[in-house]
Amino acid sequence: MAALESLDLNIFHSINQIAGRFGWLDRFVVFFAVQAIVVLAVLVILLWFMDFGLDRKKNRYAVVMAIEALILARLILTPIIRELLPRVRPFVENNVNLLISQSPLEPGFPSGHAVMAFALALPVFVYNRKAGTWLLFLALLISLSRVFVGVHYPGDIAFGFILSFLVVLFINFFRDKLVAPVVKKLSREK
Repeated sequence: MAALESLDLNIFHSINQIAGRFGWLDRFVVFFAVQAIVVLAVLVILLWFMDFGLDRKKNRYAVVMAIEALILARLILTPIIRELLPRVRPFVENNVNLLISQSPLEPGFPSGHAVMAFALALPVFVYNRKAGTWLLFLALLISLSRVFVGVHYPGDIAFGFILSFLVVLFINFFRDKLVAPVVKKLSREK
């Protein structure tokens, strides 16, 4: 366990040491660390209204699954995990280049931004590979930016991805009961 923590800290420092050196890069990364999650959410919601050459129903399944994954992974499971496995953020115990304001009292494991980003992007990838690939890239940028700005360890990000991945697998397995009825109702299908 100590070896993993040491590796996590070393990777963190190799990424975070770049922060604060170039103003233009800092501004770019801070945007992804703070605001880009809203952009990602809006892009996912917009899929409801678009088809991108696919059956519109597939995009609607992706949107509903993303919302359900977001609720289950971020609003239900993340607080439970944080309560059971509290981990302080890197800036609490280490000398870091902190670029954004973050409460030192809020546990950092798993990364809430990573959970949200991947919970939104992975369902889209399941139903729409082209759009999903771009959204996964955006989710990765959002997640890695949280390490760059000094508020998460890489392990927080990795577990956020794993948690979202497992939740999406679960919801997809039960999509006939969890996703299909919601899509039908919201689409006003008979």
